[in-house]
Amino acid sequence: MGSDGDFVWGGSKPSTANKRNALFVARGLANLGNTCFANSVLQVFAHTERFLRYVSQKQHHKTCQHDKVCMFCIIEDVVVEMRTKGTTPIQPTQLVRHLRLVGKQFHSGQQQDAHEFLRCLLDILQDCCLYNKIIPNSNKSAPVTVIDQLFGGELLSRVTCDNCHHCSDTRDNILDLSIDIPAHAYEIRQCISHFFAEEQLDAQNLYNCESCKKKVRASKRLYVVRSPQILTIHIKRFNSIGRKITRHISFPLTLDISDFHLNQTDRSQYGLYAVLVHAGQTSSSGHYYAFVRSQNGDWFVMDDSACKPVREQEVIQQNAYLLFFEKESPPHVPTKSKATIGPTLSNNTPSSLPSQVN
Repeated sequence: MGSDGDFVWGGSKPSTANKRNALFVARGLANLGNTCFANSVLQVFAHTERFLRYVSQKQHHKTCQHDKVCMFCIIEDVVVEMRTKGTTPIQPTQLVRHLRLVGKQFHSGQQQDAHEFLRCLLDILQDCCLYNKIIPNSNKSAPVTVIDQLFGGELLSRVTCDNCHHCSDTRDNILDLSIDIPAHAYEIRQCISHFFAEEQLDAQNLYNCESCKKKVRASKRLYVVRSPQILTIHIKRFNSIGRKITRHISFPLTLDISDFHLNQTDRSQYGLYAVLVHAGQTSSSGHYYAFVRSQNGDWFVMDDSACKPVREQEVIQQNAYLLFFEKESPPHVPTKSKATIGPTLSNNTPSSLPSQVN
């Protein structure tokens, strides 16, 4: 590649003109007709350092077996291009052209919900990883793709009978936490606590206990059994008719969800690296943009083709729609490797990124 195609992984102190590149900030994205919902999600991907390490070496391209258009290959190409030197906005033409591969509800020129797009995109990227592959692990909850490894987590729903104390457990894989805004909540911690709070099953909602062989009162509670590397929190700002809840919900730069683990000795501490914001009053209108943290800790607002540095204080004052936290790496402890599909990810922190994907 020429100089305009060199990857921005480091170097000497830059000139002012090259400041964006040296601070590890992606290029802007042209709005190709109400595509801000997709652009903001792409900016988050381009600043998810562990995902970037994977796609920068075209790891999916090397093993892709799709005989038609592959959405993972499209995302890989556009994210890599976003992280090249230059100031000209990237044209995500291929993504927009094939939006219906992400979901039939997505059409070029129509405003869409960024969270719905993110969830559908993660699902289709997962499918791309598994296309024509045989899963080498009978444990379906074990992470077997790069999407699993990064965004995947696991929750346990435990119902405890009030009569005999028998427990019934159900496990569910997750790609995000979608949390309500309780009536008196003003902090994200309150919303998360409400999500994991114990629920009483009684009156018209009695539990059919398999031990007691009858309907009884019971309690139900969610626990984290596998915390994701990338914790995505969706704040439910839209009600059933699409109207927006505009109340400010404060959020921290660091978040610890260890208290919600089934095993209280497990530690899950995270650092905020991206905030996706919706400006507008309804889910079918408005505008999306993202705040992202560069590798050296500076924050930028990515608004389609525009990229502007902002102060940390401005970030935490936003009415967030989606929050993205990266798990802080614990001290290294050697473990036995699990069978996975495709290349695996290293646990290097963003502050010590290698020049190549591990």
